[in-house]
Amino acid sequence: MKKVLFLFAIALLAVNAQNYYPLHVGNTYLYLNDSWGHQYGGNFYNHSVSILQITKDTLIGVNKYYNNNGGWIRYDSAKNMIFNYCGGMDSLVVNFNGPISFYLNKCFVFTYDARPASLVVGSGYYFGKNCTTSGFDYYTDHGTGGIMWAPGLGIVETSSYQHDYDLSEYFGSSKLIESIVYDDNDSCTHNAYSYPASFTSLQNDLDNNKLQFYLMVTHPFSSADYKFSFIDKISLTGYYQKDTSKINIDTLYFTTPGTDIRLYKIDVPLDTFMLNSGYTFYYKAIAKDKGLIPVYTSFPDTGYFSKSLTSVNDKEETVTNYKLSQNYPNPFNPSTTIDYYIPSESKVNITVYNALGSKIKELYDGNRIQGNYDVKFDGAGLSSGVYFVTIKAASIDGKESFIDSKKMLLLK
Repeated sequence: MKKVLFLFAIALLAVNAQNYYPLHVGNTYLYLNDSWGHQYGGNFYNHSVSILQITKDTLIGVNKYYNNNGGWIRYDSAKNMIFNYCGGMDSLVVNFNGPISFYLNKCFVFTYDARPASLVVGSGYYFGKNCTTSGFDYYTDHGTGGIMWAPGLGIVETSSYQHDYDLSEYFGSSKLIESIVYDDNDSCTHNAYSYPASFTSLQNDLDNNKLQFYLMVTHPFSSADYKFSFIDKISLTGYYQKDTSKINIDTLYFTTPGTDIRLYKIDVPLDTFMLNSGYTFYYKAIAKDKGLIPVYTSFPDTGYFSKSLTSVNDKEETVTNYKLSQNYPNPFNPSTTIDYYIPSESKVNITVYNALGSKIKELYDGNRIQGNYDVKFDGAGLSSGVYFVTIKAASIDGKESFIDSKKMLLLK
């Protein structure tokens, strides 16, 4: 038994000799929460997101503490322990090295009655990586709970179960789905799952020159049963075009007309004068999610839908002018894709510059025939920050030229 405990202690020291709680002003964490329970004869369910942010720091004695949504907390990297400033004194939250059991800090975890907590060592899969995790489980006369940390990430999961003598009951859990974490050198790391929205077209037609566009929009973090949508808003962008004449419209927004949080609709009165003059209306839907750094998803993926008086059928139509699309994903780490369209055979150069205008990398230089193209940019080895991709194109016949740039954000 002593040998087993000794080996367990060695494993703990090896596993936990790393920063389980990076603390820095500006660190922001987004959690997906689930809870259910019943009280006074009624049931309740909840599916939501919450934000944990470190807003400021302060010195208490010789130690620097960080404000963690109202509580002051610090991580001692030398001791590999987390402390909370509680009741005018330094109070242990968790000792990642052991002992296996320790007294629960009630200022950090609010429970009916505190009991000793048990150290837990495990593993998890977060943001594409397998991580060792460490934390604690606690038990009270009224329930159980636990908190787990992962190195370089902070709190990744929490759980709590409580019941009372009147048979009321509550269960809740939270999981980290995105974070922005700074280090001591103010370098920023963005951790995210970055799932795109998924679109299904329910209606997309003209009725008395009014566009009726109805969509079913889903997301892995949404819950139709709990009536929670991870989609923040959906906009419609578009323009009228005839030959080389192009007129943009103001951005419009979809609404949710019913109780199904996945259903979105928009009715857009079209300009009959423009349509009668031979213009075609081009349009697309763009969904923005509720991420700390939002993910934008377009429908259709490329090009636009179009409507005209001579053709009212849904179709995806490629833009007829030169076009440089926004890179995706954006922000990116470490690679991203850049789409562009060439309307006729042209000499094309695509180059990436940093924020100071210095050339970083030439992605393409040569001739392209008419068509859609994409090129990848790998930012491995570069520091986090703003970069610009620029396209310079000139038609072979010398009649057209095009220059455009897009801002890209590299977050590591």
